[in-house]
Amino acid sequence: MAEYTISTASGDDWPVIPRDAFQAVLQPQSIACDPVVGDGDHTFRAGNTTVSASWELAGTWYVHLDGAPSL
Repeated sequence: MAEYTISTASGDDWPVIPRDAFQAVLQPQSIACDPVVGDGDHTFRAGNTTVSASWELAGTWYVHLDGAPSL
């Protein structure tokens, strides 16, 4: 499973993403994505990969990709 973080440039505050904008901000526009029930604040499938994004610590979103090829 690949894991990434998304944070603000300063790292001092939460990246503000309104709940109704999760799809527009977190999902790629170049591939078909389907919402799925998952462990994060926003989870979707893109091809054979399940992507889950969640707020964990101040200033950081954690993004987990399950089924993605290793980098």
